[in-house]
Amino acid sequence: MQFRIYFSRQLTQKQLLTIIACLGILARLVYSQFAENIIHPDEIIQYAEQAHKHVFGYGLEPWEYRFGVRSWFLPTVISTVLALLNQLGISEPEAYTKIIRLIASIASCSLIWSCYQITKNCFPKSRLGPLIASITAAFWIEILVYAPRATPEALASYALCAAIGIATKCRSSQKENLLAGILIGLAAGLRYQYLPPIAILSILYSKRQTIRQVSIFAIGILASSSAIAISDVIRWGDPLKPLVNNFKFNAIEGISATFGVETWHFYLEQLATSSVYLIAVIVAIIYPFSAWLTAITSANNRLATTRKHKETGLTNSQILENRLIVALIVLVIIVSHSAVPHKELRFTFATIPITLCLISGATSSLLERLNRKVEKSSCYAPKAFRALLTISMATLAATLLSHSWPNNHVVNYYKKLLMSSKPLLVTKYLRSLEGVTSILRLDTSRGFAGGYYYLHLNSRLYGQQNINNIEPDQFYNYFSHVVLNSDSKAPANFQTAKRFPSIIIYSNSLIKSKDLLPLDGHNTIYNGVDINFSSANF
Repeated sequence: MQFRIYFSRQLTQKQLLTIIACLGILARLVYSQFAENIIHPDEIIQYAEQAHKHVFGYGLEPWEYRFGVRSWFLPTVISTVLALLNQLGISEPEAYTKIIRLIASIASCSLIWSCYQITKNCFPKSRLGPLIASITAAFWIEILVYAPRATPEALASYALCAAIGIATKCRSSQKENLLAGILIGLAAGLRYQYLPPIAILSILYSKRQTIRQVSIFAIGILASSSAIAISDVIRWGDPLKPLVNNFKFNAIEGISATFGVETWHFYLEQLATSSVYLIAVIVAIIYPFSAWLTAITSANNRLATTRKHKETGLTNSQILENRLIVALIVLVIIVSHSAVPHKELRFTFATIPITLCLISGATSSLLERLNRKVEKSSCYAPKAFRALLTISMATLAATLLSHSWPNNHVVNYYKKLLMSSKPLLVTKYLRSLEGVTSILRLDTSRGFAGGYYYLHLNSRLYGQQNINNIEPDQFYNYFSHVVLNSDSKAPANFQTAKRFPSIIIYSNSLIKSKDLLPLDGHNTIYNGVDINFSSANF
């Protein structure tokens, strides 16, 4: 009764979704602007760095771009933004890096709607399921952390999830058909490895639509695929070269295995330990407020359920088909990626929001059924049941978290994700110094240091791979500044320029910058890979 009095004007699902979306946008804006870090050097070196090199004329070149393994589409998009900002007088990394992160964060907000729509189409009788899915999409740690990163893994996942949200509907409008096609083309072009689940989704979509709608869908695929192909033709002269070379080097020659090999069940373990078990926390938080959410969304359980089912227009067989197809997409992504020796969680990023949709919908449906049964038993049973379930879920979550706690795995993992990177702070400080003409970074790799994208100085930038034949007491002949970890010995003829908590910048005190000797390879990066140069013309 008190809920109905307090919320005399009940909120609709769309109004709640709008509120959740606004909060999700706010969380992304705060994180993208104040927690600047790099999870993997590829997110900068492979894309933003290439865009910087294209616009400003200098930058690191990884082996993938020497042999045409990467598509040029994403660097083209980023370089277009950088060129436009440069024309507007915004050419400092303090500004353009934040703008790029902001644009990527806005793209990430699409997951809030996508997760809501996927859960709604898979569990249309649940009122809480779609809302919980949208809440997880708005604030889930991995999703929030990946939001400001303009990488093909993240962007392809956004496109794939949005396409799933449209494809699992009973019927789609012409605009939705065109949009779904564009999204499918983008997802396939940004990440070729998503082709198997994309094929499954396309079959489902074609099955439910008319020939005219499928034609519009195909036009959308052709439009986005053509844009990607044109960028690759301009850069490589062949639209299929990145796809063919990627398969050639990684699948046949096994180059990717040189970066590390994991067991076949790596992705299952990562998905279970990094994301899925935390759903217990969501249940523990959300379920005690299920009656409150029910009260502000509808006054009648039975009417709300019926209206929800009619709203989607989905039959029971279509609902079951949606659940199976969405689960199959997750399974296919995991299985296809598990066949490759080199594995990283970011490669299967799309499985995180999709799995959260399935868990949120299934869990909410079960809890709502239990809640309705308990409500009928006695006046005290509902509160006792919610309290018992909350304690159980909280205990389960604490147990699972404590499993990794002794090794500080969880603490270090989230601390790394939520804090600004020290190497990036060092890079920013180097920009403020005078006479910076030749830099040696031994505190971290040049990728984790942000490359020229963050440095934005046309100076020589070297890493560990460039000094294999140079003794530390000869550094003063080649480098104006050397960056070392604080526990490393200071190089001869260098003085301390700046001391950070764990990193020290040393400046050359003997030889002037203009008299330093040059070294080869300051603008290339191989990551320790021994490339077979006979494959360069493949």
